[in-house]
Amino acid sequence: MQTVRRFLVLTPVAFGVTAAADLIHLASGDLGPDYVGITLLFALVVTVAVLAAILLAVVLLRLQGVQNAWGALGVALVLFVIACSVYYVAETPWRGDEEEWGVLMLIGLATRSAAAWLAYAVGLLVGDRRNRAVRDGAVGPTA
Repeated sequence: MQTVRRFLVLTPVAFGVTAAADLIHLASGDLGPDYVGITLLFALVVTVAVLAAILLAVVLLRLQGVQNAWGALGVALVLFVIACSVYYVAETPWRGDEEEWGVLMLIGLATRSAAAWLAYAVGLLVGDRRNRAVRDGAVGPTA
């Protein structure tokens, strides 16, 4: 349960980082402020997709008796890449269909998810460093 709690606590941070990265990308592009709502919705979808992969990885590792947040993050990233790859192959963009919106959304999801993955990794790293400092007595316990 501690592993799930760590990821749930980091989810708002991951959403904020993803939304900020998406808004910076929006501001640097040709699209105007009319797309802010859609950009924030897409950041939410990306964060939920990453969190779903992480929670699935936590469940799979717990079935094996492993309760490691870093292991769950690694397995989740592998599951995410496999799911994106399977969807990409299933869509077969090389067959020349006119409608390739599914592939464009997949590419957007995959590229925009980098910010969420980094936010979770940095959050785990900061939490581990803080816990180590508390154990070593360098920092007093937080309330």
